[in-house]
Amino acid sequence: MQRSVKQQVVGVLVGAFLLGCPSLYAQNRKPTFVTVGEGYTAARASQGIRVEWHAFTGSDFAVLCGAPAVKATTRLLARQQTMKVAVDEFFSFSGLKVIAVDATGLSIGPVPITLAVEESAPPWADLKAYKLTGKNVRALRPGTFRVRIRTLCGGAGGRDREVGLRYVVRGN
Repeated sequence: MQRSVKQQVVGVLVGAFLLGCPSLYAQNRKPTFVTVGEGYTAARASQGIRVEWHAFTGSDFAVLCGAPAVKATTRLLARQQTMKVAVDEFFSFSGLKVIAVDATGLSIGPVPITLAVEESAPPWADLKAYKLTGKNVRALRPGTFRVRIRTLCGGAGGRDREVGLRYVVRGN
């Protein structure tokens, strides 16, 4: 039985989709981020953020989001945009130096944040220990991966603020 050209093309496209062919599927896919932590920006630029797996409960939101510093936040600033680690190296998200600033550019102290990592297959980091301890993450494979830190509550003008960072994982 001979297949038409149309049937052959459809067969190739369906096969590529099912196999996850990068040229037809993954290149046009937007990156997905998974929230892995909650906490606070640093009080000063020389300090790291405070972040853990689950820092807040639903009943905390009214108090957290009503704080004057939260309402004054216009930007999040990262002291360093790129962190470098090696495969099998342990690192902590608490080492990230991110501050909240107001319209004049002054640090306004800790404001509540969420931390999300770029999802990938296979995963770029082992988050199991982090989920249990809130401290260490292990890099699993080489590559460049993004981390996103957002304000938990809307800042000035009611809009969320965000800063993007990158982890570069070197091979052994």
